[in-house]
Amino acid sequence: MDVSKLIGIPYKWQGDDITGVDCYGICIMYHRMFGIELPTIDYLYDDCNEEKKTGHYKDLHLGKVKEFFKISFTKVELKDAIPGDIVVFNFIGLPVHVGVYIDKKFFLHASEGRDSMLTRFNHVMYKKRLHAVWRVNKVKTTQ
Repeated sequence: MDVSKLIGIPYKWQGDDITGVDCYGICIMYHRMFGIELPTIDYLYDDCNEEKKTGHYKDLHLGKVKEFFKISFTKVELKDAIPGDIVVFNFIGLPVHVGVYIDKKFFLHASEGRDSMLTRFNHVMYKKRLHAVWRVNKVKTTQ
């Protein structure tokens, strides 16, 4: 799969189209290329917005995040990952960043202040922070 058209999209909080993406938005765009519509997480964004206002990131509604992933995805081991799986990274003591598994070396993601990009799993910022790999198990197709 050629992901080159998904690289260089500007960062935009809650974005999921060519005008801008956040980390989950780039996952949505990737899957749309295959006619798969990922579930929305608007209620999680609402929680994050509230936490950003107060500065209490550790108070994120982790239970809701876990429930979202359990309903929509199946956890797999990194060694069993396939292109399109969602990789979750742990920052600030919580799993708060996601991307798309591309191959054994790279994942696609978007970070605040940067365009969407491919990054190596062994990058100093990510190599010790991989929290989980999830495979989509409930999908709505758009085709």
